[in-house]
Amino acid sequence: MKQLLIDRGTFRLAMKTTSGEGDPPRWESTPDGMTLLVGDYNEAENGDVQIDNTDLFHVTQQGAFLANIAKRLQLPTMEDLPDARKVAGALKEDGQNICEYCERLDCRMCMIEEELRDD
Repeated sequence: MKQLLIDRGTFRLAMKTTSGEGDPPRWESTPDGMTLLVGDYNEAENGDVQIDNTDLFHVTQQGAFLANIAKRLQLPTMEDLPDARKVAGALKEDGQNICEYCERLDCRMCMIEEELRDD
């Protein structure tokens, strides 16, 4: 199972002086930070934790942030979801009625029925 680390905090870029001295990049978890981090969480058998493939987002980039999480978890996108009208129409052409199946499951809130009501 894939595990993700999602955190909010402050990211500081690496800094080096002309003499070669400096600080490495650094992540600091803070509840009021303006940066969101998403990374693949990997725990080794010895208990060491490593975060790979990290992506950073500004807190105002919620759409891109959520899309990144959905992609990492391989969730279906709107393009992957079947069209209710096409499914119900294909079933009707085959002489089947999807509502008969749902009635056996005691369905009370049917998105397909609402979609087809416009016909």
